[in-house]
Order: sequence, then C-alpha cells, then structure tokens
Amino acid sequence: IAELLKTAGYRTALIGKWNLGGIGFSPTDHGFDITVAGDAADDTETKGQTLSELERAPAGEFLTDRMAAEAQRFILAHEQKPFMLYLSQFAMHAPREAPPDLLAAYGPMPQVPNGGQINPNYAATLQSVDAAVGRVLQTLADRKLSDKTLIILTSTCGGVCNGNGQIIPPTSNAPLRDGQGHLYEGGLRVPFIVKWPGVVKPGSISDAIVGGTYSGSPSITGAGDCSSSPLAARSRFASSLSVVTRSRPSGNWIPNVLTF
Repeated sequence: IAELLKTAGYRTALIGKWNLGGIGFSPTDHGFDITVAGDAADDTETKGQTLSELERAPAGEFLTDRMAAEAQRFILAHEQKPFMLYLSQFAMHAPREAPPDLLAAYGPMPQVPNGGQINPNYAATLQSVDAAVGRVLQTLADRKLSDKTLIILTSTCGGVCNGNGQIIPPTSNAPLRDGQGHLYEGGLRVPFIVKWPGVVKPGSISDAIVGGTYSGSPSITGAGDCSSSPLAARSRFASSLSVVTRSRPSGNWIPNVLTF
C-alpha cells in the first residue's frame, strides 16, 4: 500500500511495530519514506538497544505516548500534501505495561479467575492505546484534516486469552473461541473500523469479509488514485482499484490515509 501511494505523490511513514524483517525487508524497502521504531524487533525487548529514531524521547516516557507524539509530529510536518501514516503501536503486545495512574484506577489484580475481562494491567494498557488514538485524531481535527482523511483502525489478531502462567488471563474473546496465536475465530476475527467522510456512512455495519490489508488495499489505493501506477498494473487487485475511486465525492478530493 505504501509503495502504491508513494507513486501517487503521498508522503509515507511507519511509526511503531514492523516485525516483517530487517535489512532488505525494512519499512523503507516497502515504500515508507519515514520510519520511527520500525525495526526487525517484534516487541520492545531490544537487548539494551534504543528503538530507531527514539534517541530524542524523554527518559521514562511510555512508548505508547511517544508513538502518538511522533505521529502528531509527522502530521504537522506534512499536512500540506497527501500523506499515508501507519501508526502501529507496540501495545497490546507483550510485555504489557501501563502508566501507574491508569493501572491504579483498575484496582489490584484479582486472585481468582472468573472467565471475564478482569485483568487490570490489560485494561489499563488498552486505555493508554485508546488515549493515544484520541490524541492523533484530535491533531487531525485541529488542523482541519478530519474530513479529508481516510482512517482505519484494525488489529493483527484477537486478544490474548490464554494464561501463559498467569492466574488471570489478559482478556476474553467470548463468545468466540481462543485468541491470539490460534486459528479459531477468537484469534482471527478482529475489529475493522473505517471513518471516511463522504464515502462511508457513519454508524453503518458491513457483513463483508475483510482479510487484513490484502482485502483493504484496493480500497486504499483506489482512494489515492493509484490505478495508473506500474505497481498497480502488476497487482492481482488491479481490477478493483477503481471501485472506491468511482465512489469518491466530486472534485479533486484525494484523502490522507491514517491506519492504526
């Protein structure tokens, strides 16, 4: 997606978790102009190394907050031209850590499981991610970019529901079976939320099956009008690239793309 949008003149950035390989397979090898913290690590266990481009981060700052700040900085720097920003938070991935003030609000860790979502650490971590999303969306609103930005929020997998030695599992995906790391629905069915003013009706629900970015790429690249790109011509999705373009509002309206 970044490669295609880049050919249409977009400024592209990956901020956060990458986990798709290092040298030769990095974000900059896949169309991203800018990358922050996007290295080969699949979590924050970097063996004492600082994540790329985070040397300027204040000591003691929570990573989720820093990722949001970097996203806000990118938007402010590139608001005058179309941009594609992929903000991939390390949370909710292990190790799950939340700011002490948020964690305290959920009380102590229960000692007896009841099958519900009662893990305070997981809840506080999720709240910190929600707050980070809100900060980035507020920046769009402040800069009057909300109405011309396609926003997508999704997840790579279902919540972690096995204990891994913990008395209280991180979460529950009930009534779906299992969660992250499993091929049952609890591990595969995830939220896919889209905000696209003028195209997607607010509050609407779709029963269409979306297979991650593979199914989403025709819509995203069609929104960016990449149908003439040589990369699009080689894509097996090329026949679908014009579908969303035909549905766009009239005028020269090419949206920014923000993916969480």
